[in-house]
Amino acid sequence: MPEARRRPSGSTQLSTPCLLCGGTARKHVLERDGLSMARCSLCGVVYTDPQPALDELRQHSNAKFSTPEPFLSFPAEARQAACDTLGLLKRLTGGGRLLDVGCGAGTLAACSAEFGFEATGCERSPQLAAYAAGQGIDVVCCDFLDFPERAGSAPFDVIVMSEVIEHFSSPRRAVRKARELLREGGILYLTTPNIASWPARLQRDRWVHVHPTDHMCLFSPVTIRSLLHSEHFGVQSIQSWNLKGVFCRQRCPDRAATPRGVRLVLKLPRPLRVAARALLGRLNLGSNMMVIARKL
Repeated sequence: MPEARRRPSGSTQLSTPCLLCGGTARKHVLERDGLSMARCSLCGVVYTDPQPALDELRQHSNAKFSTPEPFLSFPAEARQAACDTLGLLKRLTGGGRLLDVGCGAGTLAACSAEFGFEATGCERSPQLAAYAAGQGIDVVCCDFLDFPERAGSAPFDVIVMSEVIEHFSSPRRAVRKARELLREGGILYLTTPNIASWPARLQRDRWVHVHPTDHMCLFSPVTIRSLLHSEHFGVQSIQSWNLKGVFCRQRCPDRAATPRGVRLVLKLPRPLRVAARALLGRLNLGSNMMVIARKL
């Protein structure tokens, strides 16, 4: 049984085995906002340890995702990113039924018909689900692990989990659920932060994706591939890139707090910065990963 701990603030935390493999040997490697993240000595995944209690996590999530405004801050860029994703999925599958897990304000689902997809959204936040439904999107308001298999409905051809898998306290159950909902040969498309990236190694606790109450698991290309293979997915590709703003100065406004390597990158001429980002992507050292896997 996990050991309950009481922090001075009064919140209960659970010291738990690895969220991915169940191993108990671990080393604490990151800390932010009074919470720490450990690297499993067995499988290598980095996860929040000890775990905040489930009700605290839900309260935090409900407060953070209570309004669609953050999802609508850059509508042109969001639509372009959605169309890029859908264009790729169209080339892979030719279209079909698509499930967008954590659909937010519904930007991807709203664009899906243009690319031959019949989209359904899954969104845990009642406020975001209501907004997406108001845009005419078929959306189910529930935790993905509770997503219902509708009677008479065909399985999905594609499941999209964009910046979602890291939020699950049980990522293995999430991948298993995706497999249940996919047709044979269906595509699982996911993006997630890359803990093996160069920015993560340089910035450590200050890396933009270190949020122990939001990002319960941080994956590398090795650990995400291992998870998918163990749940009977064939990984077709893993690519990484650096999202615009990963090296942004406002993340480290204090020059002394900015890692020296990041400061050097910021001083490079723009063509060299672009080349550096491209090289990191080819080496799978970019800050984020795009993973395409097929159900076996």
